[in-house]
Amino acid sequence: MLGIIAVASYQTALNFSLLMFTLPLSVGVVVTIRIGFRLGEAVLSRRESAPGSG
Repeated sequence: MLGIIAVASYQTALNFSLLMFTLPLSVGVVVTIRIGFRLGEAVLSRRESAPGSG
């Protein structure tokens, strides 16, 4: 059986890896949504600035 310290270290590693996965994923989702809004507006001048805002 695993001890308390081993279980806590696994939990810490899982939390860290989940954080490292969800942060880039959320940034990608936000940038995709912003680009979609700009494409829907049909405003060409604001379209190019959307990817750099994420």
